[in-house]
Amino acid sequence: MASWLSAAACWVSSLLTLNYGPRRIAGLRRRTTTDLEFRPFPWVALAFSIAPTSLLAGIYRVSAAAGGSEVLAGSGAGFAASAAGWLLHNAIHHRIDLASPHLRWLLNRDPAGYRDHASGRLLPGHFMAVQFTAFFVALWAMIGLLKYHALTIGSKSLVLPTSLTFIVLLIGLAVLVLSGLAFFFDRYRVPVFLPWMALLAAASLVPGSDHFVDAIPVARRQLARPSEILAKMETPVLVCASGGGIAAAAWTAAVLANLDRQYPRRFTQSLALFSGVSGGSLGGLHFAAACRSTAGCSAAFERASRSSLDAAAWGFVGPDLIRATIPFAGIVLGHAGRGWALEQAWDPEGALRFPMSHWSPPPALVFNATVVETGAGLGLSNIDLGPALPGFASLGTIQTQFAELSPVTAARLSASFPYVTPTPRPRTVNYHIADGGYYDNYGVAAAVAFLSQAYNTPANLPKHLLLIEIRAHRAVVRPPGSAGSLLFQWRSPASTILNVRDTAQRDRNDSTLSLLARALEAQGVHLERVLYEIPDSDVPLSWHLTASQVEAIRRVWGARFENSAETRAVSRFLAQQR
Repeated sequence: MASWLSAAACWVSSLLTLNYGPRRIAGLRRRTTTDLEFRPFPWVALAFSIAPTSLLAGIYRVSAAAGGSEVLAGSGAGFAASAAGWLLHNAIHHRIDLASPHLRWLLNRDPAGYRDHASGRLLPGHFMAVQFTAFFVALWAMIGLLKYHALTIGSKSLVLPTSLTFIVLLIGLAVLVLSGLAFFFDRYRVPVFLPWMALLAAASLVPGSDHFVDAIPVARRQLARPSEILAKMETPVLVCASGGGIAAAAWTAAVLANLDRQYPRRFTQSLALFSGVSGGSLGGLHFAAACRSTAGCSAAFERASRSSLDAAAWGFVGPDLIRATIPFAGIVLGHAGRGWALEQAWDPEGALRFPMSHWSPPPALVFNATVVETGAGLGLSNIDLGPALPGFASLGTIQTQFAELSPVTAARLSASFPYVTPTPRPRTVNYHIADGGYYDNYGVAAAVAFLSQAYNTPANLPKHLLLIEIRAHRAVVRPPGSAGSLLFQWRSPASTILNVRDTAQRDRNDSTLSLLARALEAQGVHLERVLYEIPDSDVPLSWHLTASQVEAIRRVWGARFENSAETRAVSRFLAQQR
């Protein structure tokens, strides 16, 4: 239905421009002596719609396994809506007198291309475009409100559109609005880009246009320190999970859930620290929550691999678009947006909205983020990390009031994927918080801070530690490039930044852990490392996995790690428990 209407929007805008454009631009000869009538709507719309409708229907069938009857029903609904809009236009536009004194005065200011000189009325094509835009906005608002209702109550009973639907509707809406603006401003040789950017700039300067997250007011609370957690454990296990979108979330949850299945209770009782970044934070959040619920740890994988791209698309095309284009709309919308929608999709039951300090360790949870204004790493945690590392801070060090974030909000801030998720700030803090992958994409900095603080205190702590690294992307060794060219010189700066990002962080983390192991060895503490790295380097970074991709990640454990050297090392370590 969305593809039908968007195609019709393209047809309306094209026909209006071709018909009235010669009137609008002085000196341009008209190819016809009479205005084109908007009579052949059903047939022209059919020609414009059949290709995108078939394409989008095919994509939808592949991604969602829809039946042929559903595709036909959607196409029929779109055609019926387009035909209904056209019939309504034909029925009423001749009966409305648009030559009122006020409108006549407005049209006389610049009549070219807008009014009929003989009657003084607004040309019918403009009225149809306005009517069609109103119809489009009404449909967009109706679908948006239905999605908001479903996100708010956590309902799965409503048949909701996919992210592709929202994007197609946005295309149709943009065609109608931007072509209308271009029709007016091109008369004065003003590119439509300029007034559009002026509108965005004006909306961004008013209060409430920024993105915020909920901060929960709490009283001062004494948090556990790393040494207190380690002192209670015989075989402490520390887990560092890398970023990488939903694939990282699913892989992290899969590794943790399978380790718990192979070593019931022993693994979770030994888990002292989980340090996650981006998608890894989401996987760790679902694992920790599932282990504390009646569903058990095995439910973590299903929750972590559940798509939330539709929620992000709704937030982008809905509340965030309104916030960006309408001044003061942010005050009314509050926290609603694509970031809020992701939280609702990740925690539909609302079970993870309590202050994070109330989630008592073990395990200590650290969701790593980055402070935009300073570039420093930021650990959102339920323990007191303290100022253990230069350039790495906890939320308490930059707070102005005693307010905390919920676990699902902390995980969302850690997973603020660029542009897909906004970069917000708590209302009580003047810093914006971005994805943790900017500072440390592997979660190692928090683990180093945790161990440095613990073993710098005089306490009787374990002498053998296990550090499990979960990486959602395999290191790719690229062959040397071909001989350089002018095109290579243009793209080389961006290519260098993209290629060095993962390599530099990976090498830095490996070096940091090696130095940490030597420092601990000098104190008689042995740090053993185990790496669970997904074999496939081509995994999606978005918040959506197809059914085949979910199954592929599920099978990796049995095919590669069930009886591997890595898993046997974990078994030997946990066997030290009495």
